[in-house]
Order: sequence, then structure tokens, then C-alpha cells
Amino acid sequence: MVFPPFSAIVSQGPKTGVKYIYYLLKYRFSAWWTQLGIRWGSATSFFPPKFRFDPGKSRTPGLARDMHAQMNTYLAEGNLERLSQICTHALQEKFKAVVNKRKKSDATKGRDNSVLRWEVLRYEGRPKIVFSSTFPFPKTPALPKSLKPPLLFESVVRIKSVQRLARWKPTTKEAATRSPSVDPTGWEIVSGTEKVHDASENVVIQRQFDPNTYMPLDGWKFWGTIGHTQWADIKQILDLESMEREKADQSVAKTIEDMGLGKK
Repeated sequence: MVFPPFSAIVSQGPKTGVKYIYYLLKYRFSAWWTQLGIRWGSATSFFPPKFRFDPGKSRTPGLARDMHAQMNTYLAEGNLERLSQICTHALQEKFKAVVNKRKKSDATKGRDNSVLRWEVLRYEGRPKIVFSSTFPFPKTPALPKSLKPPLLFESVVRIKSVQRLARWKPTTKEAATRSPSVDPTGWEIVSGTEKVHDASENVVIQRQFDPNTYMPLDGWKFWGTIGHTQWADIKQILDLESMEREKADQSVAKTIEDMGLGKK
């Protein structure tokens, strides 16, 4: 639940705007309360408090910034092996399709002697956590009833920066033996390919934890980026909650009918 700009709330009108704020606060509080419950559930001592579950939330702003830079660098280079190490499986598959499509396009257009390079020219302020949540994975039929599903911690970090994406070509044979991302000496930007833009991105990183020991099950993974929570997103959640309540009511009604409790 990433808070939208105030203008996005005002544009919904007074009545909807109030609902918008209410549900944003409600779901953010629910996420906070769930995290609090999991954290205190891992306590080994209450006075003074000692917790086994420590997802390292305070370290995620810098971590998200670094992973965001790595992801964009590897994507520009087409380094699928490196991307597989820091990205979720779903994002890996998406990037694999992007890289393969680009390779075909480069071969068709004769771009074999140039490479794509992404870089941050400067950061605008420090990265900032705008939302975080911890929740257990939904149970699946494949998971034995005696086992708890893993916990997933997510941190959404806002990063503001000025970025550049451009094609570079080597001007010397020695430069062609290394990437311009490592050392741009002997490389130059291909005319007409440079794109510089301001970016404000909500970066999502996540990590899985064991529900019994609260120890990490894997390394941090880059999930992707998200926009602010829109009113349409809220309505979708409300519709899903309404459907779940309707299913629950039907289930209770069927149970009562099967037991004959509803008969006079």
C-alpha cells in the first residue's frame, strides 16, 4: 500500500477521497499489525524484549538502491546469469524474453559492435521505505499439514535519480575487450542513442524466512517496481473480500442445511 500523491486523492472527489484514505490507512495498519504479531511471536524474552525474527528492515533502503542499480546494469548488458542471482523467478522470465528479443533486433540491425549501457548520473536524496509487510505464503495442497508455509518479508523503497541509457561503441581494440560499465575509457556514445531522464521508482525487494527458526531461507530478491496504490486497486481488493465473505456464508449455510439445523 503505497500512498498516492494528494492530487490523486482529491481527483476522486470528497466522498470517494475519504474512502480512499480510510482504506489506505486500514490496510497499512493491518500490514503493520501482522508484522508486529509475527515479530512478538518470535520473542525469546519480553523484558527486555529479544526477537528471533529480524528481517533487517533498516538496511533495505541502501540494499534496494544497490540491487536496483545491479538489475538495470545487468539488464542493459543482457547478463541473464547475474539477473538470475538477484531477481525473482517471474522477473527472470520476463527479462529473458526482453534480452532475447533485443539480441535478435541487434543482429538484424547490425549492432554487433555496440553495447547498451545503463547508469545513474546522480541520486536525488536518500532512498526511503514507503511500505513494508510480512506475511506467510498461502498454504498449498502440496504442503503437508504439519508444516508451516515460509514467511515473506517485502520492503518497498522509493528511489529518485537521474538515469542515462545509451549505446556505446569502442574506439580502440583494447576497449572492446571489456565492458564500458567496468571502465568507459576508450568507449563513446553512439550518436542519437542517449536518453537521460528523471526517475522516481518504488522498488520492491523480498526475502523468505523459516516460520519456525525465523532464519533466512534465501538471499534478497529483486521483485520489480510498483506505482502508488490507486483507487481501482482498493476497489479490486474490496471486491475480492466481498467474494470471500459470500463463499464463507454459502459454506456455513450448506453446513447448517446438511446438519438439518435449519429445519423446523
